[in-house]
Amino acid sequence: MEREKKKKRKREQAAMDMLPVLLKNMQTSGVDIPTNETASSSDGEVENH
Repeated sequence: MEREKKKKRKREQAAMDMLPVLLKNMQTSGVDIPTNETASSSDGEVENH
């Protein structure tokens, strides 16, 4: 059980580490990134940014 939690945390951390790179790539490729929109968090709740 604990091993599964550690794997999940590691995958989530890897995804968070990639986020700035992905956002930069989207910005330079001409894709519009919506700001101040609602977005889902990793635990399924909706957050306002």
